[in-house]
Amino acid sequence: MKTTSTPAAKTSPSGVKREAARVLARLTRSVEKACVDSGLTLPQYRLLLFISLQPQLMSDLASRAQVSKPAITDGVDGLEKLGLLKRIAVEGDRRATGLQLTPKGARTLEKAEDSILARLDDYLDEKDVAKAIASIGKVLDSRLEEKLRQGSKK
Repeated sequence: MKTTSTPAAKTSPSGVKREAARVLARLTRSVEKACVDSGLTLPQYRLLLFISLQPQLMSDLASRAQVSKPAITDGVDGLEKLGLLKRIAVEGDRRATGLQLTPKGARTLEKAEDSILARLDDYLDEKDVAKAIASIGKVLDSRLEEKLRQGSKK
């Protein structure tokens, strides 16, 4: 069944946001299925992704991933048991714990992303969405960084 939107829904600020939420919900389901095909859950994929993009401290990962600290601990424990990441000492801070992908974790992440790309090819034309995705990513990164800065001031 094809979904459609009214012109007003696409032009009013709340309508645009609602439409964005609907699009993201549909895309998220495809990403989730691709992760499962690769042997990961979506939360596991997200953790591996965050760690691969930039070295992470356990204490910072919860904020970046926007989940509770106990959820991060559980997720990291599971990924460590699977041999996908390892905890590392942080030079100069004996209390902090860093996280790093293992070679197996990097291969698993790459496999998941290949599967995600294959699924998204069914929905997206690379030329049409490259600018939109880059733009959305920049906005999300900027807003997250601002929230993290505000949180550290409290």
